Amino acid sequence: MVFILTRSTAPQLKFFYEGEPFLRFLEFYVLGAIGELSPSQKHFLDETTPKLREIYGRHGDWHAIVEGVMDFPPHLPEKIRELWTHNSEKAHANGVVLPPQVFAEAVVDQNLIR
Repeated sequence: MVFILTRSTAPQLKFFYEGEPFLRFLEFYVLGAIGELSPSQKHFLDETTPKLREIYGRHGDWHAIVEGVMDFPPHLPEKIRELWTHNSEKAHANGVVLPPQVFAEAVVDQNLIR
C-alpha cells in the first residue's frame, strides 16, 4: 500500500489540529522513527518537552512522553521504519516520491489515532 493522504494547505492543517494538538506530536514521533525530523522540529520538540512533562505528568524527553501517553510498544519505531521502507520502495517503483510528512500523516491517521 502506498500512502497518498496529505493535509497540504494551511487552513486544513489548522482545522485538523484544532482541539487535537497532540496529533502533531504523533507525526513527529513517526518522523523521528524514520529519521526525518528537521533541525527546527527537533528544536521545537526540545523546547516543548518541559510543557509536555507538566501537561501529562510524565518524565523523560518528548519521545518517551508520547510513547507513555499512547502506551506504544517498544518495537513500534522499528515497525514504522519497516513500513516506511516498504512504502517508499513501492512508491519509487511506481515513479512516485513519498514525502516523509505525507507518510507520517497517513500513519497517524490510519494507525495511531484511537
